[in-house]
Amino acid sequence: MHLEKLIKFHGRPGPLLLVVADGVGLAKDGPANALSLANTPVMDGLINSSQSTQLIAHGTHVGLPSDADMGNSEVGHNTLGGGRIFDQGAKLVNSAFESGSIFQSDSWQKIESRGIDGATIHFLGLLSDGNVHAHIDHLLSLITRCQQAAVRSVCIHVLLDGRDVDPPICSRVSPATPGRPGRCQQLGRVFLPNCQRRRSYGRDHGPLWSRLGNGPARIQSPCPR
Repeated sequence: MHLEKLIKFHGRPGPLLLVVADGVGLAKDGPANALSLANTPVMDGLINSSQSTQLIAHGTHVGLPSDADMGNSEVGHNTLGGGRIFDQGAKLVNSAFESGSIFQSDSWQKIESRGIDGATIHFLGLLSDGNVHAHIDHLLSLITRCQQAAVRSVCIHVLLDGRDVDPPICSRVSPATPGRPGRCQQLGRVFLPNCQRRRSYGRDHGPLWSRLGNGPARIQSPCPR
């Protein structure tokens, strides 16, 4: 895609300041909206000016799979200044599952071959229905593929979310919850031995080794035989 220069726009005199206010968005006034509770005369003046406009920062407008999906910092990083919509990671992964291309890679073929020969296939990842960093349907699609390929043993190492979505994620999206167990029961063995309460225990933005160190130790614990 090529963006043509606007003929009628000759630039504007400086200085020009671009400010990306992380965490500031448009929402209804209330106890969950810190911006509406604070005294923000400058922000109020900018929003109420004649040159103010609004952008949609979630869903298909920014390359996410559906309009029910919220935006986040990574979506903004990939979209700001792009001039067009880019498919975000979750949508690219969905497309790979829909086309089956994810199972055509050399890496997956090797994994599947080992599983067919009797080895346990291990899945390690984020369990979430936030659809930004992960979605439970991706895991269920992997389990379905293993069942179709006659893989008899799968071990799932779960990192619960607690950031993109609310903490009680496990009870809502676990592969063992009502309406989801069919694909798991068709396998000989599905183990979930190493659930971590939040993904920050296995991946954190800060150098909190007292918390991070707990993650690898739990992941490395053996699956049942």
